[in-house]
Amino acid sequence: MALKGRDLIGIAETGSGKTLAYLLPAIVHVNAQP
Repeated sequence: MALKGRDLIGIAETGSGKTLAYLLPAIVHVNAQP
């Protein structure tokens, strides 16, 4: 899945994994910085 700077809005119940869904791409992005 390629992220192109889009704002993602997730509507889900608490504990459904949306926190991880937000944090994982952010962590990958930070780790990819030179």
